[in-house]
Amino acid sequence: MASFPVAASAIGLTVTTFTLCVEGLQAIRRARRSPGTMLNFDIGIDIETARLLLWGHNSGVAAGLLDPSLEPVRPLIDRILGTLLSGLRDAQGLKSKYGIRISDGQDTDAPAASMSMDGHVDILGLPVQVVKLALRRHNEQCKSLKEQTSVFQKTKWAIKDEKKASKLVKDAKSFVDRLNQLLTESQKASLDAETTAVKIAILGTNWNHPAKALAAIENATSGLHESIAMPARLSRLRLEMEMEVAAPTLEPGLGSLPQPLVLAHNQVRPLDFSRSLVRHGGRDMIIEWRHLQAREVSGEKGEARARQAARLVQLFQELRGHENDYPILECVGFVDNRHNIPARLGVAFAMPAKSLGPEASPPWSLHDYLMSNRFEAFLPSLGERFELARRIARGFLQFFQFGWHHKSIRSHIIGFFPENDSPTVRTPYIMGFAYSRPHEKGVSDQERRTTELQLYQHPEDQGRDEPGHKLIYDMYGIGMLLFEIGMWRSIGAYYARWNRNDRSLEVGSFGSKLIEVESANLEFRMGSHFKSAVIDCLTSNLGTGEVTNMEDPGARDLKLSYFEKVVKKLDLCRA
Repeated sequence: MASFPVAASAIGLTVTTFTLCVEGLQAIRRARRSPGTMLNFDIGIDIETARLLLWGHNSGVAAGLLDPSLEPVRPLIDRILGTLLSGLRDAQGLKSKYGIRISDGQDTDAPAASMSMDGHVDILGLPVQVVKLALRRHNEQCKSLKEQTSVFQKTKWAIKDEKKASKLVKDAKSFVDRLNQLLTESQKASLDAETTAVKIAILGTNWNHPAKALAAIENATSGLHESIAMPARLSRLRLEMEMEVAAPTLEPGLGSLPQPLVLAHNQVRPLDFSRSLVRHGGRDMIIEWRHLQAREVSGEKGEARARQAARLVQLFQELRGHENDYPILECVGFVDNRHNIPARLGVAFAMPAKSLGPEASPPWSLHDYLMSNRFEAFLPSLGERFELARRIARGFLQFFQFGWHHKSIRSHIIGFFPENDSPTVRTPYIMGFAYSRPHEKGVSDQERRTTELQLYQHPEDQGRDEPGHKLIYDMYGIGMLLFEIGMWRSIGAYYARWNRNDRSLEVGSFGSKLIEVESANLEFRMGSHFKSAVIDCLTSNLGTGEVTNMEDPGARDLKLSYFEKVVKKLDLCRA
């Protein structure tokens, strides 16, 4: 690292050293990160920088002049600041002690200051007036000390080990603690009030990814600033408890898996390629079929597919024993037709009694309502659409809580069984579970997709052959579904119209165009809360979905983010 000029500026050595300490911490905060985001480190450095700025504000140093009451301890202040600055100047020491090295230009990760981080927590950007004032004064001092500060501004740091780098946070805290001890009692009282304002801002901010942000704030401050760590821990716990009430985490059944239903071939009445109606045991049922490839018919793969269907039945039957009202039909069992032509497995659901006449009729789907000329005049009220969106969003959350992916979310799988020929959205049912499965590595369940169905797929998921379906892909489909409910128009109609005018429009870019062109209209029709829920789903603003299994903390954070930013936002919508 280049050497720093040692001449004291006109505004004094203490002020110069203080300004360089703040600039040095901020330079390290901008470091490139080989593992990617380092939220704990970022939050820790931000908090200590904010505390140093608050000390500067109360000591007068941030304004360019040390308060006269602190003149007797100026040598101690200079020694503490000088030691901190020496450490921030020492490139070799930073590398050996904290693993913070000068970037060699080979680092490919974006610097922290410019990356669009998942769960980014910017403490210094909070609307705390005293911190903003201290930062503004700091920037003014930097202009006066351009020659000294330019070295920090030009030097590019890189970090590989967050745990090792976090030792710098502890050391910086120690320096700031020692500086705070030198303040007068009245200055300490003012500092305490300002520090409380920062804590309130940290804990009261609606972070972009609340679950992840709260966990990171807790981890970054635990053992250092318990007055921040404990409320963060409680806030996250509150969010988890709210989600648990809305969608309980149910343990998988401990009993034996159900056996397949035995149906005579002539009992089954086909509806379409993927559904059939059947009367069995005095009940009318609808069967959702999963068509099997040759390798899935027999052997280990075939048994795995049959167990998967049985587990899905067990899961739904377990759900029936809970008091919450879920928009899912009663699951009766599964049908094993692996050795028939066509080879397939089916999940059977009982039809609602009120929908039955002399002969059971298939449900109407949300897609039917949006696309069929028969329902051209049907437009549910704003309140009915809000309630429909709420029920569907909560229903999918419950399914995610089981640790399963739906994999086929679209308007076609939201069914309605009206009592008469009058369309209604008051009792929706989530259907289309034939390709659903638990989150497992190495499993690929690609349903046949038309262009229209691909519109509901996350751009990453389109044309993907390898296994690895992500929960965030399902949430993207929910975003498209919510958009259709809000605009009361099929996304296929949007694509068809735009594609006529622009043949170069690709399916993969449809979602971004939808947001660009229609987000303002969606907000006008449905309000800001509804639009926010849709946009967060379609932009993957809930998280990355990069989780190894549905029980790991990453999956928990993603579901909490979905609950906070989609389910709870929809609860705020009022007609």
